[in-house]
Amino acid sequence: MTESAPEPFAAPDPPEQASAAEEAPEQSEPAAAADSPSEPISVELQRLQEAWQRSIVPAIASIPARSIFQEAHPIALEGSRLSVEFPHSASFHRKMAADEKNTIQLADAIYELTGARLSLEFTVAEKPASEEKVEAAERTPEEDLISLLKNTLDAHEVEE
Repeated sequence: MTESAPEPFAAPDPPEQASAAEEAPEQSEPAAAADSPSEPISVELQRLQEAWQRSIVPAIASIPARSIFQEAHPIALEGSRLSVEFPHSASFHRKMAADEKNTIQLADAIYELTGARLSLEFTVAEKPASEEKVEAAERTPEEDLISLLKNTLDAHEVEE
């Protein structure tokens, strides 16, 4: 009868080409790879750490969410669970990161760049003993809010 049009994709890539596609996720199609449950995307912690400030944080859609994750960094990857640590001084940002809309934006940015859907866990670094001696009083929530406004909106305090 009538011949069907040729399929747009050729045979699957040989293994050496598949690993090259994982190394350059911008050129591959992560959505197609993610739809294949038999072949999970492999992501390495070291590569996430290297790309965090350079690629992942800038890929977050909204500027406020981007500023929340600016001070954070990935510390562990177990299976598909990524642990992201905030400095002790950024505990307010850690609380903001746990908000579902911010978590989704980070997960989407990671997926966009790696093709991997990761679940996220946020932690706050323990305060070093030397820092405890220097900082006698804890920051108030107001100071955390002011810090967030300065970072997010590039605001500056005005003295009258």
